[in-house]
Amino acid sequence: MSASNCGPTATALRLGRLYLLFAIIYFLQGLGSPTDGLLAQPFRSLLKGAGYDTAGIAAMSALAAVPWMLKPIFGLISDSWPWLGYHRRSYLTAATLGASAAYGTLYWSTIDGVSASMLVGMLVVATAGVAFADVVVDALMVERGQATNGTGRLQSVQWAAMYFAAAGAGVAGGWLSEHGLESYGFLACAILMGSVAALALFAISERRATRTTSRQERNLLAFLRDREAPPLLAVTTFLCLWSFNPFCNTVLYVHMTTTLGFSEQFYGLTLTLMSLGGVVGSVAYWFYCRKFEILQLTRVSIWLGIAATLAYALLGGPASASVISIFVGATYITAVLIQLDLVARLCPPRWAGTVFATLMALSNASVSLAEVVGGAIYEGMSSKWGTTSAFHTLVIIGATVNVPCFLLMPSLARAAHRTQGAGGISPARRSANRAKSGPPSS
Repeated sequence: MSASNCGPTATALRLGRLYLLFAIIYFLQGLGSPTDGLLAQPFRSLLKGAGYDTAGIAAMSALAAVPWMLKPIFGLISDSWPWLGYHRRSYLTAATLGASAAYGTLYWSTIDGVSASMLVGMLVVATAGVAFADVVVDALMVERGQATNGTGRLQSVQWAAMYFAAAGAGVAGGWLSEHGLESYGFLACAILMGSVAALALFAISERRATRTTSRQERNLLAFLRDREAPPLLAVTTFLCLWSFNPFCNTVLYVHMTTTLGFSEQFYGLTLTLMSLGGVVGSVAYWFYCRKFEILQLTRVSIWLGIAATLAYALLGGPASASVISIFVGATYITAVLIQLDLVARLCPPRWAGTVFATLMALSNASVSLAEVVGGAIYEGMSSKWGTTSAFHTLVIIGATVNVPCFLLMPSLARAAHRTQGAGGISPARRSANRAKSGPPSS
């Protein structure tokens, strides 16, 4: 499109539509996620009602989250093999329809009671659909973002929308769990995933694929042999170490609803407050993310992770729980956005979908493993020292595991310098340097 046909007003309108489209998709996806959306609390509530202890609930939660570890495979499939002529639209439609069908099955099953094996099995299917859809939408975000020079802001929109969705999911999930109406959560998620499928069909435009599979495979092999791949190992190690926090959501849920005696409804409220804090953190990142050097922000993300865990040492009554939830929501999402920004700057554009999926899958695997470990530690220490001592010990352990991340900063700095000279130089300063030296040679 020529400049004459696309003035500032037309460009702003096009970007506005793009931001709105992705905000809607991520909002719906955030509500429909089986592991941290509307169903997160009803799922744990059903398992607790079936007699599972903390370790059992944590293990089942980790099992339901297994498809998130398959994101690299989903990304490779979408990047390499077009289906029905498209890399994105067809896969997004099929994945969300599959998740919708799994949720619908659970709705009809839970009306008369559902077994734990059936519950977890169908949630694994639903999670696979949501995870595949997440990979495709992330790839679309990278493609559209790079084309409009708006990847960073699209990430901010993404997380603000998802946390806004989680704010509603916390209240709704708590209410459903409190009143034994978990089945309606499955029905709602079936409708939500069907809505995403409709958007994929009618609101997302995509050119038909022309590249051959063999060409795509050669490109991937070239990337794996390229100098850009090794620096990502430092980022991968950093993400996995930062994500491995045994002070997990399951421990927090059991401690608040059992030891402290908070109702299911109030626990859901704390999730909403945490999500609102996440919205604030996401919106704020829109304004300052490009004003600081990425390595400086990365160091800050480690301190934010430590602070977010240590805050729970002050957990007592409802008032402290509310304040802590808002604080943790803002600090945690800020740390996550900084790390995603780091990945975005080091990721090779031509395989952004696969690389992002791989890094996020490894990070999710670290979270799931930490959840199992944390649940087992909590149960073991509770039987010896009591639940309160076990909880506070896990708070200390969770804060401590982030400290070794500082040791990886030199490796991250070298990785940044090896890829497009990104280390330590802010985007604004790089733009100024390019302006002084003229356009790059082809």
